[in-house]
Amino acid sequence: MHILRTVLFFLALGASGFLGWRFYETLQDPRQDPRGSGTITADEQPTADQLAAARRDVEKTLKQSPEFAPYFASLDKNYPSDYMRILAGFVARAAKSGHAETPDYYVAEAMRALRQSRGILAAKASDPVLQEVLEQQLEFVSAMEAADPRVCAEFLHGGASNGFFEFSQAHRGLMRRLAQAALDAMLDGQQQKIERATPDDADFTMLDETLQANGLDRPQIETLLDAKVQDPPLSDTSMCKAGRVYLETLRALPDEARMRIYALALTLQART
Repeated sequence: MHILRTVLFFLALGASGFLGWRFYETLQDPRQDPRGSGTITADEQPTADQLAAARRDVEKTLKQSPEFAPYFASLDKNYPSDYMRILAGFVARAAKSGHAETPDYYVAEAMRALRQSRGILAAKASDPVLQEVLEQQLEFVSAMEAADPRVCAEFLHGGASNGFFEFSQAHRGLMRRLAQAALDAMLDGQQQKIERATPDDADFTMLDETLQANGLDRPQIETLLDAKVQDPPLSDTSMCKAGRVYLETLRALPDEARMRIYALALTLQART
């Protein structure tokens, strides 16, 4: 029960690979029609020239973003097979649409794809590295709350409009640090291989009680942790505040309890 509640929140937050990200389109097999009509026929598939042009456009976009270029370079260096798979998806999409996407779309998609293939490694990282992921999440959500509570609330509910990418474009430094923290956790976990105990009911009871002590009411907690739909629903401002307070509360928990809860969340996110 407690585990399910915590996982629901982290899936909505989407870290580790910032986790959930159900509002992003999945990377597509070049043979699949992005309109959802099934497999592309031979006549509809991009030509070699179209794919080559699309690859140049995508690589130019990735390399010319000063904020995100180091992240993609690190991804290519440390996980070359993942990088090539992700890049192939970008190229196929660009060849079909006739244009490259924004750097913000690409970094978000790369984070989502990497979470699926390598995310479980992040849960095995050392405490300071995991703590950095949490810190970057908190900074990101806090900035989103200040900039646009509507976009923030959509994000916490597991969805997003174009407003999210507009926010990312205006805060690329934040997005870069978030992406790099997630990648660093995977790399560290691959080396450290730390196995943490599963959190118990006492850990989650402490979390729930501390949320209340930090000013969240029962509807806010139920919306965050149980995905319960309130009637009337929480306002965007109330929902966004709840998400920020949740991260602040988790950050302040005793070290061992915090890391047990956080590692469990990252493990389950990687398996979804």
